[in-house]
Amino acid sequence: TKVQQSFVGLEEITSFSAQLQKQRAGRLSICTIPAIGHSVMPEIIEHLRAKFPDVVVSLTVSSYLEVARNVRTRQADIGLTADKLSIGNLETVAEFTSGCVCIGTEMWLSPLAKFVHVSELAEKPFVGFTGTFRRQLDALLVANGVVVDAMVEASLFQTVSELVLRGMGVSVVDALTGEQHRLRGGVALPLEPTFDYTVYATAMSDTRLGGPARELLDCLRKAT
Repeated sequence: TKVQQSFVGLEEITSFSAQLQKQRAGRLSICTIPAIGHSVMPEIIEHLRAKFPDVVVSLTVSSYLEVARNVRTRQADIGLTADKLSIGNLETVAEFTSGCVCIGTEMWLSPLAKFVHVSELAEKPFVGFTGTFRRQLDALLVANGVVVDAMVEASLFQTVSELVLRGMGVSVVDALTGEQHRLRGGVALPLEPTFDYTVYATAMSDTRLGGPARELLDCLRKAT
């Protein structure tokens, strides 16, 4: 009927109007490496949605190179990586550094211990890494004369955490992944000597960061 058609048309107008309001309210696009995207980002996005309910938040988890490409082509407002991006007009807008932690289960680590010395890694099965983090970790091990027994390797912190939770040994990850590991029932302890992991926030040099983007950086600062 004409009345029904009128109601349908009204609903379409209302829906279209809501979409326009969202577009006017703003959008925050984030592209990040998995270490950040799979650890602290869901909690931060929940916070952003509560504080900026009219802002659309888009999260893409990708590789270092894809993060650089997405920021450079303006598909992302902010990129988060573990390496500085110095390509073209990309600019580092913030840095977040925290100490890495040793993760395990109570089979291999005592939750009552205050820390794990890097030398102790030689005494336990070790879940190793492939990729760029491996080079950094190898440098730490060599500097301390430690040789680990790595029979399993993975490229992502989250995969390493899962393997460790399954009892395959101990490993070293960034503090954010370590906290997620602890919340899932694992043990995460500070590593001695300190081994830092830095996350870099990158944007185009001519980008003006709005309130949601500044809040994102503040949340990352508090988390690390």
